[in-house]
Amino acid sequence: MDAQGDGLAASRLKGQLCRSLVKQQILEEAEVVARKSWMESRGEDASCTTSPTSDLAMILSHQNRFEGAIELYREVLTKQESLYGETHELTRNAMTSRLSAYVCANLFEEAKSLSKHVVELSKKTHGFESIVTLTVLFFLSGVHERAGQFEESRDMKMQVLMLERKLRRPFYKETLYTMIKLAEDHYSLGEHDQAIALQLEALDVYRHLEGDHTFSIMETCVALACSFHKACRLQDARLKYVEAIGLSRSLLGDRDANTTAKLAPLMALYTEIDE
Repeated sequence: MDAQGDGLAASRLKGQLCRSLVKQQILEEAEVVARKSWMESRGEDASCTTSPTSDLAMILSHQNRFEGAIELYREVLTKQESLYGETHELTRNAMTSRLSAYVCANLFEEAKSLSKHVVELSKKTHGFESIVTLTVLFFLSGVHERAGQFEESRDMKMQVLMLERKLRRPFYKETLYTMIKLAEDHYSLGEHDQAIALQLEALDVYRHLEGDHTFSIMETCVALACSFHKACRLQDARLKYVEAIGLSRSLLGDRDANTTAKLAPLMALYTEIDE
């Protein structure tokens, strides 16, 4: 193996060590390893320096040092674009990493601008009706959601769900997740009938996929109970609260601290209905 190959192999090993330390939440040591690898890679061929830079950016993000992470992701993106062009998957991944840092830093305008660019690239490369494009659209809807822009988030998720229904096989779990998230946007906007319709559909699919006794069923029953309650369908709300409370106790156990925490708001709402 030549010197460049030795350097690349060493860089990969250090990257694996960094990711292992991050999983263990040993972030200071991970940063020391990543920064040393990054410094050693400076001036080398661009393809050799991308991974150390990405590793260091990831660690800074975990430490909530987003300004430094964003700058490093910009460096990665520039290199990937020069190596592969802006439509390549690795370039798109670099854009997504930078997007995530923008969102975590609450830099929503920057995130939306970059997201829209990624969507246009996806449409250009893969077409509108593609898994890649719907994935990017869903990410962009999440940016709007985090910014409290629920109308924009809802409209994008409606596009995503339309594509999901057309491109995914029936009962695909990603489609279910899109339905649940879209229902949350409807709920936030006071569109409770639309939220209920999606939650009922999701509940039926979860029962088909998983049976009646799962955490997904419990969480969907909680969401449905809240939507029924807001829509003043109190009898329907009562039934879903009872089902959710029963599932919480059955799945988590009466004495589990999580059960108590989950049941407290449900019991309060159930009591409100009875009154």
